[in-house]
Amino acid sequence: MSGNPGDAGNPMFRLGNDSADTPVYAVVPAYLITPWNEAIVSAPYGVILRLKAGDNIYLSIYSPRYNTPGTFLKSLSPVQIVSLCASAVA
Repeated sequence: MSGNPGDAGNPMFRLGNDSADTPVYAVVPAYLITPWNEAIVSAPYGVILRLKAGDNIYLSIYSPRYNTPGTFLKSLSPVQIVSLCASAVA
């Protein structure tokens, strides 16, 4: 996961390992950050996270302006830390 290229009100994170032709981003508006999804904004750069799917937990979005798909995390979107990379531990 990348660092946050968004702003304070709308943290945004690039998902994946850069193998996709088109980047995919996750957006978590600050007003929807909860204990369920807080790990996405507090985890250090490079940490592997799991975004668990469920009923109405995520909203898939597409930005024609930037020609990129994305994921909008809602307040009950579960995000878990899976593992730390070497740079996150150092």
